[in-house]
Amino acid sequence: MYVRMLEDTVRELRGEEVAPEIHSSLNLGLDLRIPSSYIRGRDQRLRAYKRIAQAVDLAEREKWSRNSPTATGRRPDEVRHLLTYSGSRPRRKGSASKPSIGAFGAKWKFHGETAVEEKS
Repeated sequence: MYVRMLEDTVRELRGEEVAPEIHSSLNLGLDLRIPSSYIRGRDQRLRAYKRIAQAVDLAEREKWSRNSPTATGRRPDEVRHLLTYSGSRPRRKGSASKPSIGAFGAKWKFHGETAVEEKS
């Protein structure tokens, strides 16, 4: 942190623009994970998270869940929630002062200087 502050100060003294450090968080109050009792191996769970993140819609995420060779037993609530809510991604639209409504009614509000990368 000290090094970043020092680098920012040097940039300011040179007359360069310094981007503000902005932190965000969203708490849905849900457990969104793959328990080790459902997919035992850590590497398999990491691959599963990657597949879920790359899925374009809920149908594709559900298909992964049905066909996962490493999953055992009944699908836990945590996994159901993960599959459902992983498709809710923030999209910055127009003015940052206006919240945009994402999937499932989740509200996203961005600081005016927030850089948001759109995925197509």
